[in-house]
Amino acid sequence: MVYDFRSFTFSGCYRGRLPDVEDTISASVGQGGKNLRDDTVTIQSLLNNVPAAESGPQTRLAVDGLVGGHTIAAIRRFQMPRLGWADGRVDPDGPTLALLRGFAASADISGLNASGNLHRHAPSPAMFEMIRRASAISVLPEARRALHKAQLDLDLVALRLTKDAQHIEDLFNGGGPEQRPFRIFNMHFAIAKLSTAAAKQSLDSVRQTFSDMRAILDGRAGAFGGDPWGMNVIENDPITVFVKELDTALAYTPTQTGNRARQKRLGISPFRIYFTNLMDGKNFDHYLYTVLHELAHFVDDEKKLPIDDHAYGWQDQYLTLPHEKRIHNAECYSACAFELALGNPRLANIYPKLRVLEIDPVVIR
Repeated sequence: MVYDFRSFTFSGCYRGRLPDVEDTISASVGQGGKNLRDDTVTIQSLLNNVPAAESGPQTRLAVDGLVGGHTIAAIRRFQMPRLGWADGRVDPDGPTLALLRGFAASADISGLNASGNLHRHAPSPAMFEMIRRASAISVLPEARRALHKAQLDLDLVALRLTKDAQHIEDLFNGGGPEQRPFRIFNMHFAIAKLSTAAAKQSLDSVRQTFSDMRAILDGRAGAFGGDPWGMNVIENDPITVFVKELDTALAYTPTQTGNRARQKRLGISPFRIYFTNLMDGKNFDHYLYTVLHELAHFVDDEKKLPIDDHAYGWQDQYLTLPHEKRIHNAECYSACAFELALGNPRLANIYPKLRVLEIDPVVIR
């Protein structure tokens, strides 16, 4: 399947398709609405997409373009568990239509997210939108420094591996400056059991990815085209329709191989990283980590060498994931760069399972 986006949360990441949003109405339908025939047909059809078990119509509506008691009752039945109120009317730009569109794209949708909160696409005050984007932009210099520090640290590992080490196990011995970065790199990419040649190849691949991520923040045109990246890569989430896989997303990156027509119709671009209103109130490190994670997705080769989501720092399987999965796992890139630059205690504040105590030359989890 071709996906339109990859989204990030601190409890899992998702890939998904955007809905086709031709289901529009020109005026309100239902109690006190204008109830134009074509608009009413659209709403009746959308309501019939909702299973009765999910507060859809108890009996299918006649799609006749006429608003009567059954249609109004069906609207109220759909609204109450999702919005906490029911006025029996669907407005062109209102939340009820956004939720109904979501059912047109997916048959398994509930009106509240896992925490029982309003959907991600609930409108935000303009001040919140401004603060969110400013918060994301404010971490970009630190993200660039983190990637630069990670590159320099891995350069030390590469130098030792190229000049002195006869085998990858040699890097576990000695007290050189490459010891700490090697242990961190091994923790996140599990190269200790690889051949020396394979370890070098993986190390070079990760270094190149960090370089690509940093180039986006440098704000210079390169292999990715002429877009003036830097702070321009950050945008607020503009999507107002319901999309199941985005419902708990903190941020998401549209894919370059996705359906451009759907992306354009919803106002998003594969050359941006979008932050949702679920980031509101998050601290500096959460914004920084999220930027690093999304950058790993942003720079990958989606067709040949995709960087997807196979395990996350809050999961036990993160530390047992095989190397061949880690090299394609965005979380490994963000966690490795974050820890190399900022240390394990700050990473553990985000993901307690990744806390380590280093007593040279032993690492205790």
